[in-house]
Amino acid sequence: MLDKAHLKDDEEEEKHQKMLLQLCLNLALCCNKMAEPKRCISWCKRALEIGGIDKTSKVKALYQYGKVKNLEMVNFACFPISRFNWF
Repeated sequence: MLDKAHLKDDEEEEKHQKMLLQLCLNLALCCNKMAEPKRCISWCKRALEIGGIDKTSKVKALYQYGKVKNLEMVNFACFPISRFNWF
């Protein structure tokens, strides 16, 4: 919804992109804390797709993405082997 807004000039466009980026990063953080990995990954990818992203914001998005991927690996490793149907 916010990414399809019509803006009047470049200055307003830049402010809009910064706010949209902050929104995506905050939602990724919230989803990560609420143990919703798929939604977190989705918000991280969306943040990385925003044009003109600075290095700090890119690092934040990649950090959250890596954190949730690491959590997925830990959760996968915690399942007992007997729960999987191997054959």
